[in-house]
Amino acid sequence: MCARARGCIQLHELAYEKGHLEREIAFERRFGSAHEQIVLPSATDMQAKSASSTAAAAGEHQLMLELLAYELSLREQLVGEESKMAERRKTLQAQVARKRQFLEDDLPGQLSDLCAAAKPLASFRPQTSEEQGDSVALGQAGGDADGLPPALFTLVSQFQAYRDEFATAAGAVMTVRILGDASAITKPDPTEPPSSKQRRTDPPTRASALEPFPLSLEVTHSNGSKHGTLQLKFWYLPELALLVADGEWQPAKGASKKGKGKAKTLSGPELLAQVCDEDHGLELPSPASVHVLSSGTWPVAEAEAAGSTGQARPYRWLQWLGGLYQSAPCTAAASAVVDRDRDTGRDGGYGQDGSSWSVYSTLERILQSTAVE
Repeated sequence: MCARARGCIQLHELAYEKGHLEREIAFERRFGSAHEQIVLPSATDMQAKSASSTAAAAGEHQLMLELLAYELSLREQLVGEESKMAERRKTLQAQVARKRQFLEDDLPGQLSDLCAAAKPLASFRPQTSEEQGDSVALGQAGGDADGLPPALFTLVSQFQAYRDEFATAAGAVMTVRILGDASAITKPDPTEPPSSKQRRTDPPTRASALEPFPLSLEVTHSNGSKHGTLQLKFWYLPELALLVADGEWQPAKGASKKGKGKAKTLSGPELLAQVCDEDHGLELPSPASVHVLSSGTWPVAEAEAAGSTGQARPYRWLQWLGGLYQSAPCTAAASAVVDRDRDTGRDGGYGQDGSSWSVYSTLERILQSTAVE
């Protein structure tokens, strides 16, 4: 074979190899790498969070390696957080299982024991006006305390305890009466299970929200010629879940305030504003009542126009006494009553911190504000 033929064969082979390499290069260029489907953090973000980065000086390849390493460290961190959350989930599931077992197995027995232990307290239920010999008509069904809402029942119990423990001992005449028509109370359907809940279709109107429960509470306190007569009235508004109060103080004939001349009659707002200096009963104490009335202020004129509760207002200290809210009001005022009692040696049933607020401190504050010579 001549040199020319061998040269042609070599050129042919080189051309074949060139074509093969060009096809390989084109294939590699068309190939999609797996890391291209991963959304990597930007180089700026990596350099801002990474103390050492030589990618900018080492070129594009080194930058990609560092981005992949940075992404790997982030994913390892997330995997660690996931494992911690999985462990916490197992712990919470175990706690839920223990509490569910307590509710299903232990709580019914404890509630039964508590009800059995509380049975003797039924003998201390608030008396009706008829049981106390009062002449107020309570309706055909009678103003029985069993039909009172829990908030009013709590007030009745506390006022009766004050009457028996303090008022009688001090020589005052105090009455605690339940007024109203018990037959007007809507009783639940006996065929409906007690646990079932009915969702009301329409929200209460402002007019219906201001309608009180059929039964109310009246408390009178009198020291005769020494002081005067204090009358307090309490209503419960079911739609707002609020207690409202009104009252009046009639001074004894010829009584005078020290340094202020002849004592005058005090209306409910004037009287009850003395209980807590910063509470005048004009600010609604619960978000639910604000939502229903579309206002944070008690509608004084609208409530008085309704006529059923007069000048009654939802004082914050009153909600506390009825057990409706947990935030104790007027701590400074209660402490003032406690300090006075400790100075005079009188026991008002307070704790060591002197921060308790009860019917005792409420009536003592009112009686202090109406003190006469």
